[in-house]
Amino acid sequence: MAAGTATTPPLHRLDLESYERLVASGALEGRSAELLDGLVVEMSPQSPSHAAVLEALMYHFAGSAARMRVQSPLRIPPNC
Repeated sequence: MAAGTATTPPLHRLDLESYERLVASGALEGRSAELLDGLVVEMSPQSPSHAAVLEALMYHFAGSAARMRVQSPLRIPPNC
Protein backbone atom coordinates (compact mmCIF):
# COMPACT_ATOMS: atom_id res chain seq x y z
CA MET A 1 0.00 0.00 0.00
CA ALA A 2 1.30 3.44 -0.89
CA ALA A 3 2.07 5.89 1.89
CA GLY A 4 -0.91 8.07 2.73
CA THR A 5 -3.44 5.77 1.10
CA ALA A 6 -6.42 5.19 3.35
CA THR A 7 -8.38 1.98 3.22
CA THR A 8 -11.99 1.57 4.21
CA PRO A 9 -12.63 -1.33 6.55
CA PRO A 10 -15.35 -3.72 5.45
CA LEU A 11 -18.84 -3.01 6.75
CA HIS A 12 -20.99 -5.75 8.20
CA ARG A 13 -24.70 -5.06 8.04
CA LEU A 14 -27.05 -6.24 10.78
CA ASP A 15 -30.60 -7.42 10.44
CA LEU A 16 -33.20 -6.06 12.84
CA GLU A 17 -33.15 -9.12 15.12
CA SER A 18 -29.34 -8.96 15.49
CA TYR A 19 -29.54 -5.24 16.29
CA GLU A 20 -32.22 -5.85 18.91
CA ARG A 21 -30.04 -8.55 20.52
CA LEU A 22 -27.11 -6.11 20.53
CA VAL A 23 -29.26 -3.49 22.29
CA ALA A 24 -30.64 -6.05 24.77
CA SER A 25 -27.09 -7.16 25.62
CA GLY A 26 -26.29 -3.65 26.87
CA ALA A 27 -23.48 -3.15 24.35
CA LEU A 28 -24.93 0.22 23.34
CA GLU A 29 -25.84 1.33 26.88
CA GLY A 30 -25.51 5.09 27.23
CA ARG A 31 -25.21 5.64 23.51
CA SER A 32 -27.78 7.11 21.17
CA ALA A 33 -27.66 4.78 18.18
CA GLU A 34 -30.01 3.76 15.38
CA LEU A 35 -30.05 0.99 12.82
CA LEU A 36 -30.09 2.64 9.39
CA ASP A 37 -29.97 0.46 6.30
CA GLY A 38 -28.35 -2.30 8.36
CA LEU A 39 -25.66 -0.07 9.87
CA VAL A 40 -25.47 0.98 13.51
CA VAL A 41 -25.17 4.77 13.39
CA GLU A 42 -24.35 6.84 16.45
CA MET A 43 -26.69 9.81 16.65
CA SER A 44 -26.09 13.09 18.45
CA PRO A 45 -28.41 13.77 21.39
CA GLN A 46 -31.39 16.02 20.78
CA SER A 47 -30.81 19.57 21.99
CA PRO A 48 -33.51 21.66 23.71
CA SER A 49 -33.71 24.00 20.70
CA HIS A 50 -34.22 21.01 18.37
CA ALA A 51 -37.04 19.74 20.61
CA ALA A 52 -38.65 23.19 20.64
CA VAL A 53 -38.60 23.42 16.83
CA LEU A 54 -40.16 19.94 16.56
CA GLU A 55 -42.91 20.93 18.98
CA ALA A 56 -43.65 24.13 17.05
CA LEU A 57 -43.77 22.26 13.72
CA MET A 58 -46.05 19.57 15.12
CA TYR A 59 -48.46 22.20 16.43
CA HIS A 60 -48.31 24.15 13.15
CA PHE A 61 -49.05 21.14 10.92
CA ALA A 62 -51.27 19.07 13.18
CA GLY A 63 -52.73 21.45 15.71
CA SER A 64 -53.82 20.16 19.07
CA ALA A 65 -56.43 17.71 17.74
CA ALA A 66 -54.06 15.36 15.94
CA ARG A 67 -51.75 12.76 17.36
CA MET A 68 -48.35 12.59 15.70
CA ARG A 69 -45.34 10.37 16.21
CA VAL A 70 -42.14 12.31 15.56
CA GLN A 71 -38.63 10.90 15.90
CA SER A 72 -39.85 7.84 17.77
CA PRO A 73 -38.64 4.30 17.15
CA LEU A 74 -40.17 2.72 14.08
CA ARG A 75 -39.83 -0.94 13.19
CA ILE A 76 -40.29 -1.71 9.50
CA PRO A 77 -40.36 -5.37 8.42
CA PRO A 78 -37.57 -6.21 5.95
CA ASN A 79 -39.93 -7.06 3.06
CA CYS A 80 -41.67 -3.66 2.93
